[in-house]
Amino acid sequence: QLIKYQITPIFLSSDLVFDGKRTDYTENSHYSAQTVYGRQKIEIENYLKKNITYSWIILRLSKVFDVQFQDGTLLTSWLDALRERKKIKCAYDQYISPTYVVDVCLAIVALIKANKHGVYNLCNPNNISRFELAKMFAEYLNINSSMIKKCSILDLECIEPRSLYATFDSRKICKELSLEFTPIEKCFSMICENYNLNE
Repeated sequence: QLIKYQITPIFLSSDLVFDGKRTDYTENSHYSAQTVYGRQKIEIENYLKKNITYSWIILRLSKVFDVQFQDGTLLTSWLDALRERKKIKCAYDQYISPTYVVDVCLAIVALIKANKHGVYNLCNPNNISRFELAKMFAEYLNINSSMIKKCSILDLECIEPRSLYATFDSRKICKELSLEFTPIEKCFSMICENYNLNE
């Protein structure tokens, strides 16, 4: 239907179009998906490239999170578990680029306003391991970090292989849109404010 009316589609793709063995995948890197989900994203990316002759946007995302009360995303799910005195297992050897969902929304609006098209990788350029991020969050919350159990990504029972680096090079979109990402500490603060409002 979008093609029929020549409306520019914006497709949200994923870092999982790559195998996650390194951190520097660009928009032009060759596909190397290891999961069904990643291969599905590749199929749709290729469909858009092949079938749309006017304009399209493919926006590849990494680990997106929100700061709302019990929203079930990365940081709040950790907080909910820690508040219930449940231990959480976090991999020291999987690196992610946690990206605030509002930053993603602002980037989409900026792409539309600037009449951009093509492939863009979008993630916060600051990479951190899940374990280090969880420790940082617990320290900010003044919660005993002994509840955070350090493990390898290989210790987790997953049906498909997991990326060591769930991230990529997002310099293209940052340069073209002059993007500034919300600091993770500011996100910690917003989470605390939202939880205090719901106490």
